[in-house]
Amino acid sequence: MKKVLQSFVLLLVLGALMEPTAAYAQSIYGDVNGDIEVNISDINAVIAIIMGDNGPATAADVNMDGEISINDINAVIHIILGGSPPTPDNHEYVDLGLPSGTLWATMNIGATSPEDYGYYFAWGETKPKGSQDNYSYDWSTYKWCDGSATTLTKYCTRSDYGWVDGKTELTMGDDAAYIN
Repeated sequence: MKKVLQSFVLLLVLGALMEPTAAYAQSIYGDVNGDIEVNISDINAVIAIIMGDNGPATAADVNMDGEISINDINAVIHIILGGSPPTPDNHEYVDLGLPSGTLWATMNIGATSPEDYGYYFAWGETKPKGSQDNYSYDWSTYKWCDGSATTLTKYCTRSDYGWVDGKTELTMGDDAAYIN
């Protein structure tokens, strides 16, 4: 069944795959397998996840409807054919012409209008700060440290601040805009 479905999808998009399309935007919308391109291998990755294989389930929800289904395969095909990436929650986005193709939201995460502040996040955290922690930006509540300014566990470039990993850019899993 898996091979039949993969072959069917391959036939559907074969004509459109003369060149892989890099449609960067979800850190690359539709790039389910993380190879920095949106192509047939991403369709196969969605199919594998639907069929029960382990994989990046969050990335496989390409159409952002909370489910992984044939609709996500259709969304990848749409992107390969040059269509716009999906927009979650019917928010409006602005194309700033960035080389990555990243779309910029017209309002902050958690905001109900462009003027609203929305939620507050610490660097690399995807859960908003809130009244439950008194909007605390203290080292003791920071996800990527062990309680003090000298015990960083991620996103650290100096050994006097903690364990050096050299990361200066958020990974997708730590990007509040991507996760939320």
